[in-house]
Amino acid sequence: MSVRVLTGETPLADRDETFSALRDGSVDVLLTTPEFLAIHAKRFAEAGRVGFVVVDEAHHAGMAKGGSRSSYLSLPEVLNELGHPVTLAVSATASDEVAHEICGLLDIDERGVVVDQSVRSNLSIRDCRELRDRDAALVTRVATGEKTVIYVNSREQSVALVRMLRRQIPELAQRISFYNAGLTRSDRTRVERAFRDGTLCCIVSTSAFGEGVNLPDIRNVMLYHLPFGEVEFNQMSGRAGRDGLPAQVWMLFGERDARINERIIASSAPEREDLVTLYRTLRSLSERAATEEGESSFTMQNAEIAQESFAFNPRSTLD
Repeated sequence: MSVRVLTGETPLADRDETFSALRDGSVDVLLTTPEFLAIHAKRFAEAGRVGFVVVDEAHHAGMAKGGSRSSYLSLPEVLNELGHPVTLAVSATASDEVAHEICGLLDIDERGVVVDQSVRSNLSIRDCRELRDRDAALVTRVATGEKTVIYVNSREQSVALVRMLRRQIPELAQRISFYNAGLTRSDRTRVERAFRDGTLCCIVSTSAFGEGVNLPDIRNVMLYHLPFGEVEFNQMSGRAGRDGLPAQVWMLFGERDARINERIIASSAPEREDLVTLYRTLRSLSERAATEEGESSFTMQNAEIAQESFAFNPRSTLD
C-alpha cells in the first residue's frame, strides 16, 4: 500500500507528482488537511479514485461555525465535487451538540453513529491549582525520570521552562526538550521519535503535541497553563496512560492564567478600533518607506508594529 502526504508545505513539483500518482493508481492513501482539500478539491476529483473520506478529529468540523478552522464548512461542497464518497468522521471529544453538527455537515445518518462509552479509569487527577511554587512541582515530578508532558500556552514559555528544568535537573538535561509549532516538521518528528523511544523523558509543549499523538507510556501530563476549553483539556489529558496503566494529570494552573488566556483570545480577535489603528499604522509605515526608500514595501517585526501602533494611538491594546 502506498501512502502519501499532501499539505500546503508540499513543494509544487511533489504535489504534481502525487496527484499524477493518485490518478494512475500508484497511491492508495492520501493524508491531507481540510484547508488543502478545500482549495484543491477539483484536482482530487479529477483523479476519479476518491471513494472513501475519513475526517479525523472531527470535533473541529462540528465547531467550525464558531470561526475556528472554517475550511471544514466547505466539506459539503468538497464531497459533492468528489462524487459523494463514503465518509467516516471520528473524534474522542465531541459533545452531543458537536456530533449533531458533524452529522449535518457530512450528511451522515445519525442512526449510523457509534458511541464508545469507555472510561479512562487508569487516569488520576491531581488538583494543584493555585500552587504557590508550581515550578518546584515540575522539577520534583520531572526528576523522577518518568515520561512526562508539560503543556503551556506559548512557544516562549515552552523554551523558558526547558531552560529552567535543565538548570535544576542537570543529570537529565539532555533528556528534556520543547515541542511547538515553531519547529520545522522534521524537528518535530525528531523530538517525537526521541520521546517515543525513551531518549527524552520530558517535553514541554504547546497544544501542537496533542491530537493524533499516540504514545502508550506517558505517565504524567502536567497542565502548567489553563486549557482553552473542555475539548483542549480532554485532548491534552488524553495523552496520558494510553497503555492502560496508572497515569496522572496534574492541574497546575491558577486564576492568573485565566487572565493570560483572555489576553491571548483578545489579541487573536481585536476590537474594531484596534484594527483601524493597525490599518492606519501600516498605511503610514508604507508611505514612510516609499518616501525614504523609494518603494512602499517594508520589513518589521510584530512587536515593532505594535509599538508603532501604540505611538499612533496610545489607547491601542495591540501586543
